[in-house]
Amino acid sequence: MTTVGTVTVDLNNFGDMVNNSSSLGANVTEGVALQGDLIGLAIGVTIALGLLFGLVFLLFSKVNGIIGSAKKVGK
Repeated sequence: MTTVGTVTVDLNNFGDMVNNSSSLGANVTEGVALQGDLIGLAIGVTIALGLLFGLVFLLFSKVNGIIGSAKKVGK
């Protein structure tokens, strides 16, 4: 049994799909690049705050050591 019919392949749909995929990839890449500055800023601020708190705690421990030494001298 033979079949008779026509098959049409519209390559415009494939072209549109490739174009949409390319533009989607470009938009995602651009979005990540724009957010990269904010991510770097957040990392920098976090490191700076960590170093600042570390310095404050170091100074507190030194002050406590000086006070302890002064109390020993006074006795």
